[in-house]
Amino acid sequence: VRKPRGRPPGSKNKPKPPIIITRDTGSGMRPHVLEIAPNTDIVDAIATFARKRQRALCVLSARGTVSNLTLLRHSPASSAASAPPSSPPSSSAASTGATPSSSRAAAAAATSTVSFQGRFELISLSGAFLQQQMPSAGILGAYSGLAVSVAGGPQGQVLGGNVAGPLVSASPVMVIAASFVGPAFDRLPLDDQD
Repeated sequence: VRKPRGRPPGSKNKPKPPIIITRDTGSGMRPHVLEIAPNTDIVDAIATFARKRQRALCVLSARGTVSNLTLLRHSPASSAASAPPSSPPSSSAASTGATPSSSRAAAAAATSTVSFQGRFELISLSGAFLQQQMPSAGILGAYSGLAVSVAGGPQGQVLGGNVAGPLVSASPVMVIAASFVGPAFDRLPLDDQD
């Protein structure tokens, strides 16, 4: 008996049903658009959001204006006590100018803060807030925080650095961020065993 060739009559390639994910895995990256109200400390608002959601947060960008900011200023340890502070922007760009604040306890001789008051347009805002226990002491402080660049004054002078205190919004500020859970921590360079 001879076998018929080809497909039997009526058989077709039937489409496969779509795969539907019915629940969030929780560990994936999740985008966020955060609107921060005027007269709010942006750093505190973002840190509180990350802490309440129990997720690490990576700040990608922001748009809006700020009225006050405090930046970390590094200076050589040997000349920090005797050297005058680096020349601040003109008073027209920062309204009241720059005023050095108290030094941090950990590196009092090498690191201090400088505060600016006025109205500044956000150029960039980036950083991370990590919630998990880190494998070694101090890593949380080293990787949690924000770096900012702003422009202000009639000449559009640009200021930037690591945020070391309040960063107060002067208008609604839109922050684009991504949150995630359980980041892997690796120390580089890798050992030969890895």
